[in-house]
Amino acid sequence: MKTGLRIFVITAVVFLYCPVNALNAEEAGKRSPDGFMSARTAALGGLNTVIDTGLYSLGANPAVLALNPAFGLSFNERKLAAPYANLITVGTTVPIGVKNSIAIGFGDLWVGGIEGYNGAGDPTGEFSYHDRTFAGGYARKFAKILAVGGDFRYRRVGYDSDSYSAALVGAGVVASPVPRDYPVRKKSGTFTFGASVSDLCIKGFDYPSDTVKRGPELNAGVAWSKGVFGNHEIYVAGEYSTAGEGPFRVGFEYSYAYTVHLRVGHTGAVPTFGIGVSQNLFDFDYALVKKELGFEHIATFSLFPGRDVRAETEKWRTIETWLNEGRAYYEAGNYDLAARRFHNVLEWDEGNETALRYLVEAKYEGYLKEGRMFLEEGNWERARRAFNAALNIMPGDALAKRYLARVDFLEEEAARLAAIEAKVASVLGEVERLNRRGLYRTSIALLNETLREIPDRDELKSALASARRLLAAAEAAAIPTEEPPKEIPNAVRTQYEKADALLASGSVIEAINVLEPVVAEYPHYIEASGRLVESYMYRGLDLYSKGYLESAMVYWRKVLTIDPGNAKAGRYIEKTETEIEAIRGGN
Repeated sequence: MKTGLRIFVITAVVFLYCPVNALNAEEAGKRSPDGFMSARTAALGGLNTVIDTGLYSLGANPAVLALNPAFGLSFNERKLAAPYANLITVGTTVPIGVKNSIAIGFGDLWVGGIEGYNGAGDPTGEFSYHDRTFAGGYARKFAKILAVGGDFRYRRVGYDSDSYSAALVGAGVVASPVPRDYPVRKKSGTFTFGASVSDLCIKGFDYPSDTVKRGPELNAGVAWSKGVFGNHEIYVAGEYSTAGEGPFRVGFEYSYAYTVHLRVGHTGAVPTFGIGVSQNLFDFDYALVKKELGFEHIATFSLFPGRDVRAETEKWRTIETWLNEGRAYYEAGNYDLAARRFHNVLEWDEGNETALRYLVEAKYEGYLKEGRMFLEEGNWERARRAFNAALNIMPGDALAKRYLARVDFLEEEAARLAAIEAKVASVLGEVERLNRRGLYRTSIALLNETLREIPDRDELKSALASARRLLAAAEAAAIPTEEPPKEIPNAVRTQYEKADALLASGSVIEAINVLEPVVAEYPHYIEASGRLVESYMYRGLDLYSKGYLESAMVYWRKVLTIDPGNAKAGRYIEKTETEIEAIRGGN
């Protein structure tokens, strides 16, 4: 703050005490305020297609009204190198919502003490000259990357008692607009492109067509800014123009902490210099332009009620930090933290397109990563939900669709493999029970039948080889073995299916009545044996819940006759016996 005030005082002293040199009448008559040039623009070589914002873009490129969406009041004084010569402009800029801005301004050029001459070249005495302009402009921003604008200027020119009027029109466009006071700095810097055309339509009232009337003026320019080393920023701009002292203008600006600005430029004919100070509520800029006959001094004072440069600067620096952190998290594959950082940015700058784009991509990549993790864990439901969420973010995304198809395939494959594993385990358990009872032929038949359905299972082949060895040993020792198991006819399989349907409908007793004769005649019919065990368990639990404890144990003991190693039935029997003993002891 102290540095800013010190520069402000020095600038004011320079402005007040620099001498004003003489200017002849011809040079004075060429001055026109229809382009409201600020001190910043003058210090940067007079280029204004992509630099000036607010009021001072009128008559230059009205589209850049949209670059500074803040209410402001501006005053500009330009001391010309002529006797009693001043160019004063005043005006205001007003944002209308987020996308629209307007500016209204007044400019007055007054030159006195001009020496006049008649047609014979004899002096006729001194006369005065004034040029007054009323201007208004409007600009609209589109999607934060493009703005267009137009302006209208009414101009009144007077030489002593004679006066003339004219209307002038201008239009312009600017791309990638970023507010010049608080740019969000990027790794490659920020570019702004602009173009304008003015005086497209001159409507003369009594405007003399053979004097000051001009043709269309075309301008095109580009500016580049980049933050370096923390609080420092550099700004470079160039412009081509069909009007002015030279076709090419260039300017360079160095800023410290968005507060102090040093500027140099070239108009195409002469060098320019300037300084600027930005504080919480105002901007002050000063420019010194060397001319052949002397110097021009331009001072601009702009007031911004309610603006806080430091708060805004800190805000945009924080946003920039969050953006950089979010991009780093995103590139590292930490999509949750990246999305959180981009959410932080949007809380402060809801229209930030970079954060919006990265947030969508981070959420999408995060859901894909989550889905792949659940896919590896075999959690099909959560994997499906994650891939569907990614598809909701990116409708029609081919990768998410492929992942969903893979989930369906792997889920079906897992279910199929689980069913195979369950059947293999059940068959091996049944084979173990049959072998304990010496029913080796039944074991061999069961294993052969299972291997036809599920080939290439080493455990089944090993169990088959073991059963054959046991059968051979029994025959060698003349130990009686059972007859080869009967082939299960289709009628018996139909009975099993009937019992299966009865059990599914809750008719447990009816299912038991159908299954018991089937299992008694075909003990190697593993599906029927398993379903009968299940029926006995259900019936025992039903009786137990009704208080018929001994009847329940009858069915669980039947389970053990078919499946002696059934641990669940054994636990139920043990628990029920304990309860019965407790009841008898109590009686």
